Amino acid sequence: MSQDDQKSPDRLSQIDSIAAQEGISLYQRFTESAAADILQVSAQTLRRMRGSGKIAYIRVSERNIRYFGLHLCEYILSKVENVICPDTTSSDSNSVSTGSASSPAARPGVGHGTTPKPSKQSELASARRILNKPSKS
Repeated sequence: MSQDDQKSPDRLSQIDSIAAQEGISLYQRFTESAAADILQVSAQTLRRMRGSGKIAYIRVSERNIRYFGLHLCEYILSKVENVICPDTTSSDSNSVSTGSASSPAARPGVGHGTTPKPSKQSELASARRILNKPSKS
């Protein structure tokens, strides 16, 4: 993500909106455990996300990590933006409706009870194959 994307007015208003909805102060510092609670992940998961560069953070000292509320909101927003809902009403679908103008399209699959029942002979043959001891090869 470029610096321009992060500074756009749309993005900033989205971050403000997330902060307001979640009750997060953008410039408040959060400990790792508090940040993990806000994001609803374990502290270990948050450390992995930090290590892989998925979330920004502040290194106060060698062992002291903090997160601004802004960092948490940016992470939340990045996850929301990556979710794409498929358009199920698209007309350029590869599937073709097999219905007619006066009746709805047929449902895919086989209806309940429409599979032909096997004959007694084939049932017996199947049972024998299942129950016989395997041959030594």
